[in-house]
Parts: sequence; structure tokens; C-alpha cells
Amino acid sequence: MSDNNDERRHFSRVQFQSECFLTFGDKKYTGTLVDLSLKGALIHNDEGLKVKSGDHCSFNFALAGADFELNFDATLVFYKDDQLGVQFGNITLESMTHLRRLVELNTGDSGRIQEELFFLISK
Repeated sequence: MSDNNDERRHFSRVQFQSECFLTFGDKKYTGTLVDLSLKGALIHNDEGLKVKSGDHCSFNFALAGADFELNFDATLVFYKDDQLGVQFGNITLESMTHLRRLVELNTGDSGRIQEELFFLISK
């Protein structure tokens, strides 16, 4: 089994539907967040983007009812049909704190999310 598959298992994915935005260079696209983890997100977009794996982008979404937006530097890791997968790069402490809490609340397992966070930091 590859390291990528081993690493993927270290991160709990939670379904979370929200409008989100991807910006590649000067082009901004709207999508729907399908699920996310501490490591990345799966996004639905049917605009037919002109992007490829390895492209860097910014990714953001707002929490419903909150005046806060989570912002991430990200890399496109796959794009097939209308599904995009991004891997998070640089994340502000505030965005990471909100992301960790969001994943924690949706999994109901704060111990596991704490382990995932330590694994992520150790990489």
C-alpha cells in the first residue's frame, strides 16, 4: 500500500455542504463543499475549469451564521468530471482552529481529531 493511501487514512473526512470559492490566479470559481478534513477538501463544481493537478489556488468558505471565513492556500490534487480535491497548504492559526473544531463536532471524536492534528504537525 502506498504512503499516500496510508496518510489518507489518518484524516477523518466529514460531510459538510457549504458554498465555497477557489481562486486560480485571477480566476475565481464558486463551488459546493462536499466534505473536508484537516488535510483537504472535496468540492463539486460544474463550470468546466481549465485547471490541472498540481495547480495552486486559494480556497475559502464561510461558516453559516458566523462573520468568519476560513482561508487556505491549497493545491489541486485531482480533478475529474465535476469533483475537485484540494490539499491544504498554509493555513492561518484562526482558520485551523475553526477547521479543527468543525471536524471535531462533526465526527464526535475529539481524541481522534487531536491525533490527526499531531500527525499533520509532525509531517
